[in-house]
Amino acid sequence: MIYRLFQELLNNALKHSYANTVEIHLLGTEEGFQILYSDDGVGCNIDDILLADSMGIQGMQERVQAFNGNSH
Repeated sequence: MIYRLFQELLNNALKHSYANTVEIHLLGTEEGFQILYSDDGVGCNIDDILLADSMGIQGMQERVQAFNGNSH
């Protein structure tokens, strides 16, 4: 699951944000792990993406929820 999340994050950065720099951090926590993501791309309105049928972000959310995680 972690591999697929990283893959989709990088794919979105290349296809949509036109980022030159991407940072992804995988942190161990008491509850499991946390992924922190940032890039220097053009940005987007997350509400518009969530309302659209954005399979990439929706797919990432579904993967996380399948493992009793949350995305925010």
